[in-house]
Amino acid sequence: MPTQRFADFMLDLRKSAGLSLEKAAMLIGVGIQELSDWEKGLSLPSELSAQRISQIYGIAESEWLEVLTAEKRSWT
Repeated sequence: MPTQRFADFMLDLRKSAGLSLEKAAMLIGVGIQELSDWEKGLSLPSELSAQRISQIYGIAESEWLEVLTAEKRSWT
């Protein structure tokens, strides 16, 4: 399961961009519930979603994938 730090990271990205949950989900190409689950620490985005997130929020894809990979390791 994702850590709270990861969930907070996801929430902070969206809020810093000034996006509603609905708008961010639409831009990423996922459902509102899926994005909400990431922000609550209930699941992780796919690598495709991670690429979209990095584009939308303006963070380096390598940085984002590093965070995602570390988070996936914590699940095992």
